[in-house]
Amino acid sequence: SVLFSLLAVAFGIRNVEIILIIITSSFCGMLFDSLLGSLFQVKYKCSVCASLTEREQHCSKPAKIYSGYPFFDNDVVNVLSGAFSAGLSILLYTLIL
Repeated sequence: SVLFSLLAVAFGIRNVEIILIIITSSFCGMLFDSLLGSLFQVKYKCSVCASLTEREQHCSKPAKIYSGYPFFDNDVVNVLSGAFSAGLSILLYTLIL
């Protein structure tokens, strides 16, 4: 989140409120990503080595769903956390500025 704010500064944004909005929304997006990943993202268990993986196949064999929802893969988590961060940024910008 600090990296995004540094990029904003590199592109000429000097408003402290905007930089704080970027840091806050990026950090909250990261937390939201972790929450979605741990609660809803599909995880598979390898039938050969018993490892947990995000892949439907492991050790060249089909893995079984261990937890989560089959349609809720890492791409869905990333899209939702990105949308959450963007929405939070808009909300904070509207409320603060």
